[in-house]
Amino acid sequence: MRIAALTLANLALALWTGAAQAEDAIAPDLLTAIKDATVYIKVTVEKHGFTGSGFVWKTDGDTAYIVTDHHVVEPKLREILKTWTPGVSIPSGVHFPHDRRGPPTLHLPPLIPPPHHLTPRIIEHTCTNAAVTVVFRSGTPDEQSVRAEVLAADPDVDLAVLKAKNVKHLPTAIKPSDDSMLVETTPVYIVGFPFGKRLSISKGDPTITVGKATISALRRNEAGRLAFVQVDGAMNPGNSGGPVVDSQGRLVGVSELSFVGGDGFAWATAFQEVVNVAEGRLGRPYLYAEGGATIHVEIDLVDPFDHVRSATLHYMILDHVEKKPKPADHLKTLPGCRELPLKIEDRVAMGQFTLKHGLSDVTLAYQGLAVDDAGRERLTNVIVKTIKLEPVTQGVVPAHSPKPAVEEPPTAEEMAVILADLKSGDASRVARATKKLTRSKPKDESPAIAKALATVLLGKGSVAARTNAAWALENWGTSDSLAALMRAARDDPPN
Repeated sequence: MRIAALTLANLALALWTGAAQAEDAIAPDLLTAIKDATVYIKVTVEKHGFTGSGFVWKTDGDTAYIVTDHHVVEPKLREILKTWTPGVSIPSGVHFPHDRRGPPTLHLPPLIPPPHHLTPRIIEHTCTNAAVTVVFRSGTPDEQSVRAEVLAADPDVDLAVLKAKNVKHLPTAIKPSDDSMLVETTPVYIVGFPFGKRLSISKGDPTITVGKATISALRRNEAGRLAFVQVDGAMNPGNSGGPVVDSQGRLVGVSELSFVGGDGFAWATAFQEVVNVAEGRLGRPYLYAEGGATIHVEIDLVDPFDHVRSATLHYMILDHVEKKPKPADHLKTLPGCRELPLKIEDRVAMGQFTLKHGLSDVTLAYQGLAVDDAGRERLTNVIVKTIKLEPVTQGVVPAHSPKPAVEEPPTAEEMAVILADLKSGDASRVARATKKLTRSKPKDESPAIAKALATVLLGKGSVAARTNAAWALENWGTSDSLAALMRAARDDPPN
């Protein structure tokens, strides 16, 4: 009797477990639709190739609108430049590998320390001119590759929207989930193309991979909105940009990153962030001073479907305010807040306002507000920043800045000071020197100044300094072509 009872109990447990697993599984037809809506993304920048995943968010006729990660379509390249002390030969056995996964390292023969005169420079830049191809039904007989354009990119939340035309047999778009339905322990599925072509068993593109995971945490931002979904499943390189869905095929998040040593611990950007990008939002506001007390405002619009109808900046001076606003506050509801309507042009919201003269610097709290065609308001986080009201431009310089007027050339003594400032690496000295050079023209050719300006232009200094360097190069460029000058500055920057 006892054995029979145990057998019945085990049978009941097995039936219950099987039923629970079947309930968690995605129905075959729905799974096929999800796989069809998930695309393999190939990105090419010059001789470099990258891959990732994405999914169809919206369709219109034979056009598909695809969501992926920003870093998939605008990847970062790290390059090491070999710079040696003049006259010193490179030892045999030393080479500089290009490792896009992390900082490059020196490989030297065993037991030989790096020479003291070696000064490698690592340059990291975002590739914004990449060629993007999306592959529908990758690795199947119905595979179709289509070139895509980037409609919108939002590096703040690492999302991008692509547009692909002339797609045959458009798949059904993946719909978002419901915030209230998501809880820890919910089973989810990670869909995409991990490791790209390395998992392909043929010469063609890889087939899709579907992995199971479980929600282990829901991460919310300062405003209480769901920002990241933490899962205990593995997200590998190549999964980035692919959908994370529940058993009903609804979008839970977008594969973002996996933590090394985290035993399968990974994050997905929450579906609500995708909704915000698709419906239109403002990027991070940039404020900078120019011409004394005039504050210029520029905010990029992340608006792939042209929903935003108006943009406004709310700001307040905090010099005499004891309690600073929090990032999630609605600034317009606070006393002392001012409003600046912005002009939208080429998906950039712009404007300016003037503060009282006589101030050396001012601390501002500011927040952008966008209103879409349905009357919905979307706010940026409140930013608190101290802006220096100095003649030297701080922050971002608008692309339409007028070219400065040319004045008398500097004296030999002034030239020596300017060159020293350009080579100093000090931000304020470099800014002062580039500003001076935009307003002067040399009597004779000065290769040292031109090369130093090219180095500033290639560097990671402020946008103001690099913009001034670009203007100054028109006056101070040598008889060499600009391309040759840039190569010389890159390969052998001034010491």
